[in-house]
Amino acid sequence: MSLRRKILVIVLAVVVSLTLILYATSQLLLLDSFAQLEAQTAQQNAVRARTALDAELATLSASAGDYARWNDTYSFIADRNADYIEANLQPAFFVNLGLNLMAFVNTAGETVFIRAVDLQSGVERDLPIGLETHLQPGSPLLNHADANSSVTGIILLAEGPLLVASRPITERPSRSSSP
Repeated sequence: MSLRRKILVIVLAVVVSLTLILYATSQLLLLDSFAQLEAQTAQQNAVRARTALDAELATLSASAGDYARWNDTYSFIADRNADYIEANLQPAFFVNLGLNLMAFVNTAGETVFIRAVDLQSGVERDLPIGLETHLQPGSPLLNHADANSSVTGIILLAEGPLLVASRPITERPSRSSSP
């Protein structure tokens, strides 16, 4: 073998060896760094999603609390007054509050009122399949430790997940003025 050929083989072997070393090093360093970065980004996105979900549930719970602490709502549960429905539970109110569904259940576990609304069209729609099982006596949505308790979460229905908030309906003492 000539000297020229030997030098060419040696140079070629060195170039291939250096290329393999560079490739292996970059794979170990860069891929590990990218994997860590990807995991960190996924974790940040999960925290953002959880924060958004918690905020949405807090807003939903506040809306439920507004209705639950209203004396007119307390009276409605007792007398099932149609005027209350006409004045406070029309589909337009659901759309304005961003609520797909509202249910009022008395302490005996009877559903006094329930309505579902399509938020896009503002039209009343059928209730989601499987919802009634979550409105039965003994359901966590209906068990409240005290007048200020709140139950929030997600229930899984055939149509998909549903964010829920439940509050006990209580009568507020009327404010009497002292002479």
